[in-house]
Amino acid sequence: MKRTFILLFTLFSLNVFSQEATSDRIFISDSLTGESGKYYMEGKEIDMSKTFLDPKNIEKIESYFAKTAQTRSGTSGAYLITRIKKAELVTLQKFVEKIKAGNESLKNIESVNPESVNVVVDDLFIEKFSEYRIEESCVAQVKVLITDPKGINPDGNIPTIIIITNRKK
Repeated sequence: MKRTFILLFTLFSLNVFSQEATSDRIFISDSLTGESGKYYMEGKEIDMSKTFLDPKNIEKIESYFAKTAQTRSGTSGAYLITRIKKAELVTLQKFVEKIKAGNESLKNIESVNPESVNVVVDDLFIEKFSEYRIEESCVAQVKVLITDPKGINPDGNIPTIIIITNRKK
């Protein structure tokens, strides 16, 4: 009896550990498999913490779970975002360059650093805005704050571009 219990316990343990060791690959479609906790859009992985999407352009968000999601607590699925219009996502740096080109005060800023302005999106200060992407249709308002029209003053004031999106409620 004791040996039977030990044998069953060992087999059960091996089964549980083999489930833990399986891949977290999640089947989404014939051409796309994903990973747990990741977001995908138009067949590509996107970093939602660095992407600003227009909520009015999102048709649906679907969750896909692996078989192991039923046995492991805390497992999240892969998420597939489908948009209504397949508008291009531009880097926040390109978007800021467009703003600079259209603003006379920002054109006059002399700096060797291409990121010579502060950028704030929906109250989030963006340090490396070349790493972020934005769907331009989500931009509701752009404000440019310039404390020194000649650029960076001796006190270290840097012009700030504030972008308000329609995502903020």
